[in-house]
Amino acid sequence: MKKMVSVLLLATLAFSARAQQHSDYIKALETPSGGQGTVTVTESAGVEAAVGQFVAARATGKVRGFRVSIFSDNSQTARYESEALCENFKTNFPDIPVYREYKSPYYKVTVGNCLTRADASVVLSKIQATYPKSIIVPADDIPLSVFMQ
Repeated sequence: MKKMVSVLLLATLAFSARAQQHSDYIKALETPSGGQGTVTVTESAGVEAAVGQFVAARATGKVRGFRVSIFSDNSQTARYESEALCENFKTNFPDIPVYREYKSPYYKVTVGNCLTRADASVVLSKIQATYPKSIIVPADDIPLSVFMQ
């Protein structure tokens, strides 16, 4: 997973800092230049969209991915329960990051930083015995920097 992100980052960094469109690069590659060979680029339909998403993520510093939700409640004791659950989780799974947030009216605790649902499934399988009500949820605000460590 880290290698994939590193390759994507390097590919993006190879592009101009001016954030030209992906199609501009393809056109530049396919344009014949004097006495040199011809380049033909064949790519799947989703490549341009994926590159666009990565460039946008680089600009904002955040990517879309998945986390595993282990708590979501709006009861009067939800704040204290979420704090206790975070501490308990850190003790049981010190290698998995834990996040506690308040989105009115819910206190939520999510864990992990996963680019794909498959990665989140691995995290879910590790913790499900301890947290049987946990589920995979989308996350739009995962810092890109956590994948560069």
